[in-house]
Amino acid sequence: MNADVLRDKLASKQAKKSQVRKQFLQVVDVHTLSPVGYVRYKSYKAFFAYLNRHKCKAAGDVTAVSSFFNEKEPQISSTVNGYLTTTCVKGCAKDKRPFDVVCDDGFLNAGDELIAISAKYGSISARTVIPHPTTVSRRVSEVANELQEVGMPDIQPAMKEGHCSRTLDKWTNDNKKIAYITATAHYVSVKWELRSLVLFTSDFISERKMGKNIRNKIARKSAKLGMDEGMLNNVAFVTG
Repeated sequence: MNADVLRDKLASKQAKKSQVRKQFLQVVDVHTLSPVGYVRYKSYKAFFAYLNRHKCKAAGDVTAVSSFFNEKEPQISSTVNGYLTTTCVKGCAKDKRPFDVVCDDGFLNAGDELIAISAKYGSISARTVIPHPTTVSRRVSEVANELQEVGMPDIQPAMKEGHCSRTLDKWTNDNKKIAYITATAHYVSVKWELRSLVLFTSDFISERKMGKNIRNKIARKSAKLGMDEGMLNNVAFVTG
């Protein structure tokens, strides 16, 4: 006599006085046949059959359970999309920003974070979440150092082997009349993947954008990143 037959017999003995118990099987230890304190329903289809007769009309504004398991992102209504578009128009006009700012990665990443925070904590004003400009400026150096620590182990070997180049971009802030220069490294990683990383952005005297001054600026900034003059000799520079 196998364990399944024994379990059925035990269940049938205990279910003589109850019609409900007949729908369940008692779980027992396969070796000792002692009850372990659990039961198993014989037929789940029969147990949930009454739900098929449940004809309550679903409310139109209730989110379907299936939407939480859908791999596709939920689509907002045209009305909500219209409100959001109007908000973007007013925001660009108020802050005198170009319209394509809404497509910038930085803007979209910040928007994703705000949506995630709202999903966790409920409706909350952006003014209570967005940090003060001073807090942001103080965090810049920490973020830059973190990114550099991640990229440096790949960039330095690439520079030594001649698998790295740099682009130098110069521009002037029209409002503050301050000139800047940015150096971006383009290199082949140890996994033979083409990557790019902004090494630094620094102010630069616009009246002295001579080759010698640019070279000195690059050398000083690179030295702080652990890149000596010999390593720079293996790098091809492209200025814009």
